[in-house]
Amino acid sequence: MGSVKRLVGGLVIASGIFAATVSTAGSAQFPGANGKFLFDSGLDGGLWTANLDGTGIVSLVPGNNSQNGDAAWSPFGGEKIVFKSDRFGVPATYGPTTDIFVVNADGSGLTRLTTTTSYQTQPSWSPDGSKIVFTSYRDGDANIYVMNADGSGQTQLTTSTAHDEWPSWSPNGAKIVFRSLRNGQDDLYLMDPDGQNQTRLTTDPSTEFQPTWSPDGLKIAFCSQRDGNEEIYMINADGTNETRITNNSFSDQTPEWSPDGTLLAFGSGRSGKWSIWTMNVDGTNQTLRVAQGTSNIGGASGYWQSISSAPTTTTNSPSTGAGTAVVPAFTG
Repeated sequence: MGSVKRLVGGLVIASGIFAATVSTAGSAQFPGANGKFLFDSGLDGGLWTANLDGTGIVSLVPGNNSQNGDAAWSPFGGEKIVFKSDRFGVPATYGPTTDIFVVNADGSGLTRLTTTTSYQTQPSWSPDGSKIVFTSYRDGDANIYVMNADGSGQTQLTTSTAHDEWPSWSPNGAKIVFRSLRNGQDDLYLMDPDGQNQTRLTTDPSTEFQPTWSPDGLKIAFCSQRDGNEEIYMINADGTNETRITNNSFSDQTPEWSPDGTLLAFGSGRSGKWSIWTMNVDGTNQTLRVAQGTSNIGGASGYWQSISSAPTTTTNSPSTGAGTAVVPAFTG
């Protein structure tokens, strides 16, 4: 399922097939105040929520012998969470197959959106909450698909044989960024929401993956292996000003912007096991938020919930450092 090691625990739980309801107010999600963030556990396979300081850790979706991951809050307050699960998966090359599910923010209303015998993963909401873009292996290769928020209207956007993955919808809804191997190396690409006008964004020969838009839509944070291990980088949405944000000998992955645009959450192995960290968007003030307990924490990027929509702006510059801070260990 791709050539990169992923922090995400990988899969998810759910039951039933029902219609999902989402907020569709407005046409774009602007930067807002930071709410809770959620992560998936390497121990029980479930989804958990926590406060920014690492306190208040609560089980949202129990694993129940399944794996959950690739979660994303819906726009406008995070009323729903979309994620992938192997609950109804069948044995396959890379483990049980996965489908896309949605759940209410309080853990109720688990709803299955796709029904396949392949891998469905990496869902991302449209900014108005009406659609979900995701990666699917249903045609034998990894390609990008889109569907309505209730699972209807599933439509293929890319038709590559070179692993098109990691789609992320821009805040204004105009573009989708994704990773592709189509030119013999893993680079980032942009396309319109209907799959048209696919253009290359990065040209480095190393592996680039896990792109995510800043709330104002001006920048994209992503992970790159260009120095031999995974580090977090940033690039302008027009492809200019590539900047390295983390710089250490440990793997840093899964960057995720805070809704107010001032912080990046990410997963790091620097403490011996994967844990959740945050940092300023220039790489300073790297802070441990949720420490490992008895197992790895997967999906360790925080998946932040936006609780308002007041615009803000941010700036960034390169920085280094291993970071500090100690918070209560996660043992779930």
